[in-house]
Amino acid sequence: MPWVWLHPPPPKKRASQGQVSRQLLMVLFPCREGLPRPPPLLAQPNLPFGYPVHGVEVMPLHTIPIPGLRFEGPDAPIYEVTLTASLGTLNTLADVPDNVVKGRGQKQLNILTSSRELLNFILQHVTYTSTEYHLHRVDVVSLESKSSVAKFPVTIRYPVMPKLYDPGPERKLRDLVTIATKTFLRPHKLMTMLRSVREYYPDLTVIVADDSKEPLKITDSHVEYYTMPFGKGWFAGRNLAISQVTTKYVLWVDDDFIFNSKTRIEALVDVLEKTELDVVSELSAASSTPLPSAEPEGEGEERAERKGQEERGEEKGWGGEEEGGGRGRAVQELMQSSSGVETLARK
Repeated sequence: MPWVWLHPPPPKKRASQGQVSRQLLMVLFPCREGLPRPPPLLAQPNLPFGYPVHGVEVMPLHTIPIPGLRFEGPDAPIYEVTLTASLGTLNTLADVPDNVVKGRGQKQLNILTSSRELLNFILQHVTYTSTEYHLHRVDVVSLESKSSVAKFPVTIRYPVMPKLYDPGPERKLRDLVTIATKTFLRPHKLMTMLRSVREYYPDLTVIVADDSKEPLKITDSHVEYYTMPFGKGWFAGRNLAISQVTTKYVLWVDDDFIFNSKTRIEALVDVLEKTELDVVSELSAASSTPLPSAEPEGEGEERAERKGQEERGEEKGWGGEEEGGGRGRAVQELMQSSSGVETLARK
């Protein structure tokens, strides 16, 4: 009698911490992006066509079936239906003679038949092919018969690609946020800002881009200091600093900012984590930038103006002058004061 060896099944591999974290992030990502998209909204036949009202999407240079196409018009000896696209081509998967369906693979598809059942069978298998490379366009497809015309949109775009940042199981602030700044010939301002950061956020990484003539000696282990050619410019420095960020969020500040007990980066992060916003900011006390108002046209602006006058003890105009006299300078001052804003953005 032959021997039969029974081997126990191999033990299942336990998922690593990184795999578990990525799985959790992939669960949260669709919630933020509103995925999956809602199914196409179909209009019931009343034109006499049934057709998709919203939700038909195709990737560039790809093909999809068009759902919901249907004819429910009055009886006729011959049914003739024409579909027309502008950014793609139309076809049908139905295997029918060429004298029934004309224009396969072209922008206009013509269906001619005496059978209502065959017409609806062909319509149920109509496809749309994107033939031009567009990142985000909408093609309006028309559906016509002798007495009726219906139009519906086909959106051409790529699906949202997930961007996953693993802050670790503890989700500490230092693993979520990096502070970035650009400085030029203001070492005293920069050092004051860094000291204020360390007072309230001792382990938060700060990235500094400096195009001053003489580089600084910074011994802080949580500061990444990058030198640039002299006078390279603010935009080049900003791009350099942002390019070194590896966390999910970046907090952009000027080099003369001072952190205090009222600075709450955690609150800004909480807003970004719980909403669909990509950028949030905290207005400084000196900033009087007016916010968008739902008031009737002109009323919100006047209310903001009156409030500013009351705070300054003035009765009319901007800056104490007759209305209109100092308005240009006041707007300029508002624009200048609006620079004092901490901006936290999604990387």
